[in-house]
Amino acid sequence: MINSLKYTQNLEAVGFTRSQAETAVTMVSETMQNFTATKADLKEMEFALRTDMQATHAELRQEIQEFRSELKQEIQEVRSELKQEIQEVRSELKQEIQEVRTDIQDVRHEMKQLESRMTLRLGGLMVTGITLLGTLGVIQLLVR
Repeated sequence: MINSLKYTQNLEAVGFTRSQAETAVTMVSETMQNFTATKADLKEMEFALRTDMQATHAELRQEIQEFRSELKQEIQEVRSELKQEIQEVRSELKQEIQEVRTDIQDVRHEMKQLESRMTLRLGGLMVTGITLLGTLGVIQLLVR
């Protein structure tokens, strides 16, 4: 704190009256008391800050834990949705593969039928060709 008597005497030495000097020193002293922090004030503020920091730290830990839980839940939901979608795609692919196999079997069957018809027609053409050749041979013999 300030030495009130010394400052009062200094002010009187420069022309202040005793009453003016005491009033000025009192005002300065009160101002310093109102606006100057003591060690006790600082300790009290430090304790309050530590308490607030601990509370904030605990709140942050709680919020982080809640966020983790929410995030884990969301990840699990996404996994489940993806598994379901993958299963649906697999089922669709199996169905499409089966349809393609059926189509291939149908095409093979149609090709066999076409092959049989072509064989019959070729056979018919061969018989007709042989008949024509035979007829031409007979005609040539007759013409000679």
